[in-house]
Amino acid sequence: MKWIQYSQRSRMFFGTAAWTIATLGILLLWDASGLDMMLARAAAPAGAFPLRDDWL
Repeated sequence: MKWIQYSQRSRMFFGTAAWTIATLGILLLWDASGLDMMLARAAAPAGAFPLRDDWL
């Protein structure tokens, strides 16, 4: 019955990997579309971020 355990483990691994890759893809598309900046601008104006120009 070891093959059943391996089958369940591999199914769980590939299911988790599929969710991770899908989530990463959605986040990358959201970032590339510019919607993240629209949400940031809606949250606060550019002057509200004091470290915008001086990172160090």
